[in-house]
Amino acid sequence: MRSGSTFTGGMFDQHPDVFYVFEPVFTLSRIWGSDRLNFLGRPSRRITSSDSFAELAIDIAEAFLKCRPTEIDIATLSQGLFIHSKDTKPYLKCLKANPGVLGMLQCLSILQNQCSQSNVSVVKTIRLQMEAVETMMKSNPSLKVVHLVRDPRPTIRSQMEFSKSWNNLDSGSKKHCLRVQKDLEVTKRLMKSHPGRTKLLLYEDLVAYPAKTVKDLFSFVGLEYTRDTEIFVQSKTNSSTGEPCRVCIREGNSTSMSLQWRQQLDFEKTRVIDANCKPVYQMLGYLPANSRNELVDLSKSLKIDKRFVL
Repeated sequence: MRSGSTFTGGMFDQHPDVFYVFEPVFTLSRIWGSDRLNFLGRPSRRITSSDSFAELAIDIAEAFLKCRPTEIDIATLSQGLFIHSKDTKPYLKCLKANPGVLGMLQCLSILQNQCSQSNVSVVKTIRLQMEAVETMMKSNPSLKVVHLVRDPRPTIRSQMEFSKSWNNLDSGSKKHCLRVQKDLEVTKRLMKSHPGRTKLLLYEDLVAYPAKTVKDLFSFVGLEYTRDTEIFVQSKTNSSTGEPCRVCIREGNSTSMSLQWRQQLDFEKTRVIDANCKPVYQMLGYLPANSRNELVDLSKSLKIDKRFVL
């Protein structure tokens, strides 16, 4: 969360050849252990462990990617987050006009058609760990993965502002960076076992070199970088103004916005994160801030160019 995934996913959402789904595992993460998942004409299932969560999350992601909406649970098919994609908005509008299971059965053809008529299906999610993705890669030869990572400091600062669950920075930052580290280790494995199908993307590269980075992303998945795409990217990364927004693609100068955290995050908190995230820094080239002045001096980069060594 707060890694720039909505901004990144939005680049795919605007492409006419893409069927884009925003956070399909969101509802699943909210009902852990509290409810059964009901399906259309299939037995219900319950989340009882992290393994069963991963299994269900994989099933949901694959159903969206493979244009099989009837295999998705009713709670997920009802979630309001469909509003965040141009491809799923019409389905959500249909649901609101036709409530209930019968209405859902009537509206599912919209999802089916949007997906089947697209050349590439894209799922944007922050709720699948890379171990689950590794499982998907083994059984889906056409699947490609973009693993997005951002400097832990702005990510954690934004999470602290966004979520009330942060009550201990020391333990929270350790937990966050341990997950990032574990995910990166899996990505290394995937780059070896499935060459050409896994791409590591640093958010800092996207905001610093948006046109080049999006071109590379689209080339990676076999999409054309069109003039319309170029205009869209420029409009989202080079504007001089931007409205505050919690979950959206902001318009503004993306580079300056990406550095705002350095003047907003307390230095003592920065030191805690720096101490707990050293393995991630070493893997990706992030640098600790040695003083308050160094933290706020935007002329000094806290990132070095570093190849992700396999």
